[in-house]
Amino acid sequence: MNELWQSTIHAAGEGLRRRDFSSVELTQSCLDRIGQVEDRVKSFVTVTEKVALEQAESADRILASG
Repeated sequence: MNELWQSTIHAAGEGLRRRDFSSVELTQSCLDRIGQVEDRVKSFVTVTEKVALEQAESADRILASG
């Protein structure tokens, strides 16, 4: 997968279950993309990067525990 942010929800879910990438990697890819385009598209009122990454870390722990 070239850019994780381009994944469909289905493909992202499958990749996470197969451990092709982590929730943190997927989230960071999306945050990076938001950073690249947000000045032009202005689609977010607030981007909470820290919270998103904390939640991704939590999701990774849950996935790792089965």
